[in-house]
Amino acid sequence: MVAFGKKLAAAAAEAPFDAAHYLDYESLKALLYDLQPLHLRAPVAENALSLAVAPATNAAAMPLAPLAEGETRTRGHEVFLERMDAELRKMDAFAHERVVAVRREVRALEALDAGADVGARLQAAGDAFLEVERYVNLNVTAVRKLLKKHDKVLPERPCAAFYTARMHDMRWVRNDYSDVVVRLSRLYAARAPAAAPADGPRGVVDERSFVRATTKYWVRSDDLSAVKLAISRHLPVLVSGGRVTEGESKDSQLVNSVYLDSPSLELYHGRLAKLPGAVALRLRWYGTGEPEEVFVERKTHRDAWTGDASVKERFRVLPGDVPRLLRAEYEPPADLPAAERRLAREVQRLVSTKRLVPTVRSQCHRTAFQLAHTNAVRASIDTNLCLINEVQREDDDHAPEQGRWYRDAARSIPSSDLTRFPFAVLELKLALAEADDLPAWLRPVLASGALAPVHKFSKFVHGCAVLLPDEVQAMPYWVDDPALAPSIRATGASGASLLR
Repeated sequence: MVAFGKKLAAAAAEAPFDAAHYLDYESLKALLYDLQPLHLRAPVAENALSLAVAPATNAAAMPLAPLAEGETRTRGHEVFLERMDAELRKMDAFAHERVVAVRREVRALEALDAGADVGARLQAAGDAFLEVERYVNLNVTAVRKLLKKHDKVLPERPCAAFYTARMHDMRWVRNDYSDVVVRLSRLYAARAPAAAPADGPRGVVDERSFVRATTKYWVRSDDLSAVKLAISRHLPVLVSGGRVTEGESKDSQLVNSVYLDSPSLELYHGRLAKLPGAVALRLRWYGTGEPEEVFVERKTHRDAWTGDASVKERFRVLPGDVPRLLRAEYEPPADLPAAERRLAREVQRLVSTKRLVPTVRSQCHRTAFQLAHTNAVRASIDTNLCLINEVQREDDDHAPEQGRWYRDAARSIPSSDLTRFPFAVLELKLALAEADDLPAWLRPVLASGALAPVHKFSKFVHGCAVLLPDEVQAMPYWVDDPALAPSIRATGASGASLLR
């Protein structure tokens, strides 16, 4: 197995940046070994020594570096920490400098006439952004490995947790630069050949029409930006709130969805088995903070071979009306369209007859991609996906609250009631006659190796399976994927039982 230091050096040699900008891994590692005390002999009484024993060596069996007059091993450890601080500042400054350069180029492209031929410059700007991300990922991995080695070599002076937290608070790791993706996407869209409307008038597509074939994929974090850029070259990023500039709204929107189910998880088992007519019912809102409006959504599964398409229908309610809806006491307003009034009554009948209650909530940041004139191809990417147990219990930690239908954000959530999904989820929605009609640009994205197809993956199903394993009678196939084991195990006893 190739040592990580050699891998880091090889990657730095292939990158467009000078190697001096990378973590000085080998030097810091050598300093660590010089600080390691000798642990080869049995312990002796404190202050005991022998003048007839060879000098101590480090873990690499090399003599310890001589100390300057008045210097101590404690001071040597301070030198290591000072070097680590300096390296973190160096990498933070360099990564920020490179992102500023990319933004400067994007600004210059935005200032050009829409007819200018800037295809090569757009590609170069996107590639430069991905190079910065690769630089960050490689150095973050290097820092983590070095800190892990530090705590192993010097267990009496652990610092990995402290410096990892410090690193994640620095702008080169913490900052969200997704506005670059949005602005590049808009530049591509502005220079794309005009297309004739394919399935309706040019303009915003009705968000209530969701009759289309859907495929889902898992995407690793280190592939995410490349996938976003590949899609955004052909489908513009849809951003709520209008113009995106540096430091303002990014490429995603926070989405919360509370899924309802019965105490026996009847809807879960129906969706898992993909029974004809199986229903999923959820309460969804967008943005941070308390919801200002809530969408009640019903998804009904239909088998494709029947010729019927699965359908999603929804209507909106005020947050204060949700408790009445869950008690089947909600009266739809008179000005609501007739179809939505009928849907509201059908939803309340379903809630009442099946005794549906808030069960699992999904929370994620969603990036949506779609052309304005056609809904033939639509994509969304969910990141920071978190699933939360919303079943109210009669105990001190999660007692039912009058009128509350999702957890109070001000109260902490036990680890057993929360699971963080380790991948981004890409969803492609295609309204095409045949698979052969896939757009040409989509084929290399699907064949890139960055997407792991997961047939019929469901956030609702995954949340119930992981957070409520004692109530489920069958598990989705994907929970056996070894890549999910750490996130499942983190839920505690329930997760451990699921993995056995």
